[in-house]
Order: sequence, then structure tokens, then C-alpha cells
Amino acid sequence: MSTYVERLNLGLGIVTNSLLLFLIETCSRQCIGRYKTLFTLFATYDLLLIHVQAIIDVRVFNLDITFSMYSKTFAETKWICPVYCAAFVVPFALTHINFLYRFWSIKKTMESSTRKLSK
Repeated sequence: MSTYVERLNLGLGIVTNSLLLFLIETCSRQCIGRYKTLFTLFATYDLLLIHVQAIIDVRVFNLDITFSMYSKTFAETKWICPVYCAAFVVPFALTHINFLYRFWSIKKTMESSTRKLSK
């Protein structure tokens, strides 16, 4: 059952991120510029993570307070699980960049509005 759910999740991820990339490319306005690039980066990296998940096929084993992770595909390789975990740090960094971009955009807009009102 869990394998079916995982495969369904991977398939839905590919479909929705591909649709998002298509809509960004065809339906978004040119005036959003860098924000469009940021969303494209998010969707592209999500597609990469989906493929990494499918290829590495990580399994988790829990026993009481012990937690371990191993790759079903690359069982003998010790470095693949740390690389897999490190790959999932990038979306957090992208989220921080997204919030900073929004903050700076709002701050710039408010500063220009304040200047116009003071004149």
C-alpha cells in the first residue's frame, strides 16, 4: 500500500510541477520578472527532488528510539543518504529567499509611496 501511495505522490508531483512550469511560461506577465524566475526555480528543483526520490528510493527503519535510513536502490553506498537529506535543505533556503524578496519588494514600494506623499 505505501509503495502505491509513494508512486501516486511522485506522479502527482511531476504532473503538478510540470503544469506549474507550463503556466509560468505561457500565462504569466513579463512585469513580474525576477519573481517568475524564483517560481520557475522552485518548480524545477521540486521536479529534481521528485526524480531523486524515485531513483534513490529511501526507506526508514524505526525501532523505539532508533532511527535509520537506507537506500533500497543503492544499499551498499554509504554517502547516498546524506546527499539525499542535504538535497531537501535547498527548498528551505529558497523559501527564505522568497520571503526576503517579498520583504524588499514591499519595503521598496512603501518607501516610494512615502516619498510621493511627502512631496
